[in-house]
Amino acid sequence: DTDGNGVYPDWIEIYNAGKSSVDLGGMYLTDSFENPTKWRIPDGVVIDAGGYLLFWADNDLQQGNTHTNFKLDTAGEEVGLFDTAENGYAAINAVTFGRQVADASYGRFPDRSGNWQTFSTPTPGRANN
Repeated sequence: DTDGNGVYPDWIEIYNAGKSSVDLGGMYLTDSFENPTKWRIPDGVVIDAGGYLLFWADNDLQQGNTHTNFKLDTAGEEVGLFDTAENGYAAINAVTFGRQVADASYGRFPDRSGNWQTFSTPTPGRANN
């Protein structure tokens, strides 16, 4: 995703290790654990079994239903996925990260592990390597 000027916004990637698709509609993404309901994932946003789904942290809602109402801070902050109101907005997954490097990504290696690292070659939509 580009803004037309060759600038690529930050993204948040979610991986579904399960054997069935998951409807994320009604769940929330946030960059503030004090505000777990900052951005509601629109109805109909589904992540396939074994699939990856990107959300663009670009504060540009006009670009579609996978664009959040917040941007990430290169100085570091937090990102969390929270459950629906029916499930009490329970934390599903969250990470706090430090200063980021331009044109690199930060993620789990291997996927689903508790180990986080910086990748010099981002792999959006694919396994971290």
